[in-house]
Amino acid sequence: MNRSFLRVLASGFVIYSMVLVAPVSGLTLTNLTTIGATIAAGNAACPGQSFFLYSGGYGDNFAAPTEPTYPSPDLQIFMGGPGVYYDWPALNEEVGDSFNLQNKRSVCYGIIRFRTNSISLASTDGFHIGHVASGGSPFNVAASVTDFPATTVDHNYALDATGLTLLSSITGGATPLDSVLDAYLQDDSQIDFIRIFIWYGPPSTCGLAC
Repeated sequence: MNRSFLRVLASGFVIYSMVLVAPVSGLTLTNLTTIGATIAAGNAACPGQSFFLYSGGYGDNFAAPTEPTYPSPDLQIFMGGPGVYYDWPALNEEVGDSFNLQNKRSVCYGIIRFRTNSISLASTDGFHIGHVASGGSPFNVAASVTDFPATTVDHNYALDATGLTLLSSITGGATPLDSVLDAYLQDDSQIDFIRIFIWYGPPSTCGLAC
């Protein structure tokens, strides 16, 4: 059963209209779905719109050397430092990267792909995307994946209706220079890469059913 509510976490996260989805392979998805997580589905939902790809890290299955991350100043404040890089064998570490979307249109469709490998205490780990407010707090989360299994996982999700609305609040309520999407992973997992596909423009009437 889905539940929608406002939750403010002591860590500084703020998750609006959270929708809890039944776990997939032990994972808990928030404002994400495995349905329609394809380029074809995005193209169908947003006819005439090309997708924008925002990318970090190489898809090299955690091979050395590590690849740099570029967390925004506000995300660095939130993490208490710059964090570690892609492929870093994290143990009690944080990974953060930021993507300047350079766009102020609403989001029609979004797909998120990334690979994680949990080192220890995987069930306490989570991946979050959203926007860290000026000064490092709060972290306004649009979508999350938590309760990682103790193994390597290839994640591939589409944003659900709530996730699209929250992501649109980052882009639609900001100038292009302020529309920064922050990605954050904590704290005993390494991350190989992040790929974020976004289609801008008004959503079609068929949504995820396309």
